[in-house]
Amino acid sequence: MPPEQGTVYPVGLRLHDRPVVVVGGGKVAHRRVAGLLEARARVTVVSPEVTPALESLAAAGRATWLRRTYRPGDLAGAWYAVAATDDPAVNAAVAAEAEDDRIFCARADDRSASSVWTPAIGRQGDLVVGVHGGGDPQRAIGVRDAIVAGLTDGSIRDRAARPAPGGSVVLVGGGPGDPGLITVRGRQALATADVVVADHLAPQPLLAALPPEVEIIDAAKLPRGRAMAQERINQLLVEHARAG
Repeated sequence: MPPEQGTVYPVGLRLHDRPVVVVGGGKVAHRRVAGLLEARARVTVVSPEVTPALESLAAAGRATWLRRTYRPGDLAGAWYAVAATDDPAVNAAVAAEAEDDRIFCARADDRSASSVWTPAIGRQGDLVVGVHGGGDPQRAIGVRDAIVAGLTDGSIRDRAARPAPGGSVVLVGGGPGDPGLITVRGRQALATADVVVADHLAPQPLLAALPPEVEIIDAAKLPRGRAMAQERINQLLVEHARAG
């Protein structure tokens, strides 16, 4: 009996070096394969034809391509399966084999017939965000994007995202001055910073948006005016890094 809409148990699959079978070679299959390879699964693609990107992955040895239609038994030994062909009958056969072999299977054309639902996934370093939208993929994508954007701009702070023990120093360029043009990595560094040593040329709105507990040290070098010596700047960076 298919699960009720929205009834799901979220879990992170550790598929490193475990066999996964993707039946289908189109755009949906390509997206699934890309995510599975990021999880370092051993991916086999079963399809008479595949996208150029999938063909390239197979040619590079990153995935195995069986250039034929699906056959019963193709899921033997798999830990996870994806049914992503354009033929509902083939997808149903893949899902049925998976059910018989107790293999979780994501069926791209029929969520109600899937034993697993693929969340909208976002990544920030080793932090993985997965969102299920209660049956609405666009809702899940919207929430996922909002979380990732918050982690990027610092409105959502991942205080655990720093090396230990001790601290580290990240040098962030201010770009051309517009706060919207700072790099993604630069925003991530600011979002996890305890101390920011900033020149007066830094985009000031970014500094104003930092939480009150972040210490901001003015290291401005004004032309023919007040300036912090570079030696003192270096000293501050070392001192704060050693302090964690």
